[in-house]
Amino acid sequence: ALRQFRKKQIIDIYPEDDGIVWLMGVDALIRYDVKSALGTKTSQPPLIRQVLLGENNLLYGGANEPASAEIAQWSGAIQFSYASPGELVQPKFRTQLEGFDEGWSTWSTVTNRSYTNIPPGDYHFLVEAEGSGLTAYQFTVLPPWYQTWWAYGIYILLISMALETGRRLLKRQVQLRERKKAKAERLELQSALLESENKRMENELNIGHSIQMDMLITDFPKSDEIEVYAALKPAKEVGGDMYDVFYIDEEHLCCCVGDVSGKGVPAALFMAISKTLIKGIATSQKTSFEITEEFVESNKYSTAAIMKIVNDELSHDNDVSMFVTAFLCIINIKTGHVVYTNAGHNPPYIMNHRKELKKIDKRYDLFWAQWLN
Repeated sequence: ALRQFRKKQIIDIYPEDDGIVWLMGVDALIRYDVKSALGTKTSQPPLIRQVLLGENNLLYGGANEPASAEIAQWSGAIQFSYASPGELVQPKFRTQLEGFDEGWSTWSTVTNRSYTNIPPGDYHFLVEAEGSGLTAYQFTVLPPWYQTWWAYGIYILLISMALETGRRLLKRQVQLRERKKAKAERLELQSALLESENKRMENELNIGHSIQMDMLITDFPKSDEIEVYAALKPAKEVGGDMYDVFYIDEEHLCCCVGDVSGKGVPAALFMAISKTLIKGIATSQKTSFEITEEFVESNKYSTAAIMKIVNDELSHDNDVSMFVTAFLCIINIKTGHVVYTNAGHNPPYIMNHRKELKKIDKRYDLFWAQWLN
């Protein structure tokens, strides 16, 4: 059809998209309609020439029928190249990626299309040439490992383990709270019982203290020859300390200082018994028997004899082995002579008129209720 233009001197050729070709000659401008010259259009569908993943990963090269492909997410851009076979003039195309594009693209002579950031799923890339059929390419974008079925299985297992662990922890916390509550209730009950017991013991100790102090003399014997005074401050509410001063007769004054083993009510009771025995035996006729010839010749009363009898009495049925240390003396207020016995007690001191102290350190070391011969 172009033979008629062979004798024309053609300077330039300008084709248009709609099949019109402009030929510029020296003396003429020719308009040539290719479509009219060729007759009817071809109905052959477009051809997908190449599918490229990333920069150099070829998924399809145009030979044979295109097979579906599987690609990993984030593998890069996927690019499609296509053409229309048998056309002398390049037709217009439109494309659509089913499952990703909202609709068809506009008609264009561009022969390639690329996509990025495609989510996991099944897709069909459709390309249609103007005036002919369409061609499709199927592919699947695989999900990342953390979105696979086995990953979800692991998630379910981990969540189940976490829930079970949480359930056990919650159960343990409930048990701990119940134990703490029960312990607090027990402690509260024990505290109430202890407080009640302390009040009871305090009352008993106050009664014992009152009894102990009432048993100690406050009205001391008086005479022109001698002055007597004593004071007692127990280490506890009730102690085992004691003292007593009394006349045996008009000329003999008996003085006693002692300390019972232990403290509290038992010591106070043992003190009361010891004090009563000393005074009762010292004022009776039993103390006038002789211990040695020296006592017979110079003394009417014997402190050693008093202690021996008291010791025998206290030793009887003394299963708890309580004992008392004591210093006992009998003073002749007419002559000033003193007869004494120290039964394991701290040695006393004598102060003369010059205020000089002298320790009386000779003693029999006799323990009441644990008599040593």
